[in-house]
Amino acid sequence: MPTPFYPSLPLRPSICATTPRVPSSENSSAYCSASSASFASFVTRTLLPPWILRRSTETERIEDRHQRIMAERTVTVVGPDSGPEAPFPLLMEGPVQHGQKRGGDKLGIPTANLPVDRSGKEDAASGVYFGYASLLLPSTHADHPSRSSNSNPNPPEKKWHIYPMVMSIGYNPYFSNKERTAEANLLHIFDDSFYDVPMRLLILGYIRPELDYAGMDKLIADINADRRDAYVSLRTRKGWVPKEGAWIPSEEEVEVEAEGERKRKWQITKDVTWEAGTLDASWLVRD
Repeated sequence: MPTPFYPSLPLRPSICATTPRVPSSENSSAYCSASSASFASFVTRTLLPPWILRRSTETERIEDRHQRIMAERTVTVVGPDSGPEAPFPLLMEGPVQHGQKRGGDKLGIPTANLPVDRSGKEDAASGVYFGYASLLLPSTHADHPSRSSNSNPNPPEKKWHIYPMVMSIGYNPYFSNKERTAEANLLHIFDDSFYDVPMRLLILGYIRPELDYAGMDKLIADINADRRDAYVSLRTRKGWVPKEGAWIPSEEEVEVEAEGERKRKWQITKDVTWEAGTLDASWLVRD
């Protein structure tokens, strides 16, 4: 595992943007890591919707982004195919804290919180990041892999289990927070809460700065776009998948019955084992 780097402001985002998501205050490199052909092949294998990634190096003002993200439901793939670049990875760990419960109660997107002021990340730029989380769930927890009866009957017996995640570091301007928080949204449907459970975060990339919003609908739309960007950025390239292989939940678009019609819905499914990649994620599961 590379030695963690604790950056000073600002972090330089490295993204490939179909819809550019950060201002070009520096000469950031843009990587478009999936051609339409390779991405279409991935879509065929995993049932993800067939969006086509366009190469683009244009920039836009942050205040224009809200209208654009609502109009263009495209996917942003972050970083080069080979894997994360400096200053990543960043490491955080600690027991999951009790937050304001706004993510689950108000947004329908629950988060697991860690303290920023005791993590060595006080100088990390505010914004949205992505990577992997690991949890040390007790064997009695409803979501412990050994209790699963779904498609993976023999999950690994490791104590720590890995989940893809997207997270924010900052003040959450929409809610006018007074203190900086680190809030991770694990891309998995949990049947029970896991407050005080040890959690580790392997932060691999930066998606965008934090923004304020005129309404909650725009906030939720951006969060869902961030979740898709994080998932596709991790899932589609071996340089971003743990080399050990992992019992990792999958998120995909599936057909559902709604109001008498067959519709497409983005949802999370459980117990899908990802094929091993080349990313060193051993820190997440070490004893």
